[in-house]
Amino acid sequence: MSLQTTIDLNQIYDKNLNFLIGSGASFGAIPTLALQIKNKDDTNATIETILTKFESNLPIYNLTLAYYFEKYIKPACLSLPKSNCDENAVFERYRTFLQNILEILNRKSYGRACCNIFTTNYDGFLEGAADNIIEHGVMQCFVNDGTLGFLKKILDISNYDVTLQRQSAFKRHIKDIPQINIIHLHGSIYWQNDGEQIVVDYINRTQTINLTGPPPNLLKGFSKLVEDKEKFVKDLDSLNIDENEQLELANFATEYQKIPIVNPTKWKFHETLFQEHYYQMLRYLSYELERPTTTLVTFGFSFSDEHIRRIVQRSLSNHTLMVYICCFNDAELAKMKVYFGKYPNVRYVRSTENLDFESFNKSVFMPHNQSINGPVC
Repeated sequence: MSLQTTIDLNQIYDKNLNFLIGSGASFGAIPTLALQIKNKDDTNATIETILTKFESNLPIYNLTLAYYFEKYIKPACLSLPKSNCDENAVFERYRTFLQNILEILNRKSYGRACCNIFTTNYDGFLEGAADNIIEHGVMQCFVNDGTLGFLKKILDISNYDVTLQRQSAFKRHIKDIPQINIIHLHGSIYWQNDGEQIVVDYINRTQTINLTGPPPNLLKGFSKLVEDKEKFVKDLDSLNIDENEQLELANFATEYQKIPIVNPTKWKFHETLFQEHYYQMLRYLSYELERPTTTLVTFGFSFSDEHIRRIVQRSLSNHTLMVYICCFNDAELAKMKVYFGKYPNVRYVRSTENLDFESFNKSVFMPHNQSINGPVC
């Protein structure tokens, strides 16, 4: 096992740079998927394990979706920053993260000064932090969210191939502007279905926010169970859901399914507009990881998504690919060793304390703490 406490930026700044960001990065504003309730093996259950177990028990399944909506999706809708101190802190971490990336991109000596940030989060912290950097002129950059358009921003995977250049007045000098691509692998609360197109709207999220949930008492009882460390998943069978409540849950689930996101469960692809786009994004991830001299840095990502985990595992046959997996604690390190222990081109990053996003920015991925040998562009 190759274990380290930091990432040598001299080893990655000139590579095809990619990041994979999960819910751990937004923790403080939006919870992670881990729950207090236990599986039968005494490990902590997650939203995914409950949805998987009760896939054929629609009342419990739909109630779990309702809990997930209230606990995770609605906060994401309200989280473009400056609502409270916690969200401001999360926002600052994202902004620092992007600024660190841009410092590295400015050192690239050849090729496009570009990187990809793949994320399974639905929230808009990446976009909000990028907007803040651009607004305040902190660094010159082009942040590509995969859309083209003004009043109507249309999302298409081919838009990630668009680059931006700056040229001098007499066109004697042309220079690529450092570029960050943001790719939401599980969708976003800012996406909307518009016929045969996906539209991205960062302002209007009222349809999602105002989605009517199940009876409050029913949701309260469910919350009490899943947030109790003395309870087990099998105890959810004891919930009493009458016919009227089942109908309300079914109506909620019908509306919920219109939200363009991938649920945290073992989902399968279907021939729908959003599912087709998810498939294209996963192909894009696979393509990027198969390119020569590629680096992937993961943070706050559990690899519970089997589609993504298998893509990364298959891509590790590319011997010029180096993957750095940042582990929050020893339990997560042990889990990652099970997934990736046989691959020589994987490095595990683990600090002496719990590795949160702030620690990642300050000690693991911090250009100011290292002397990068590349030229300043």
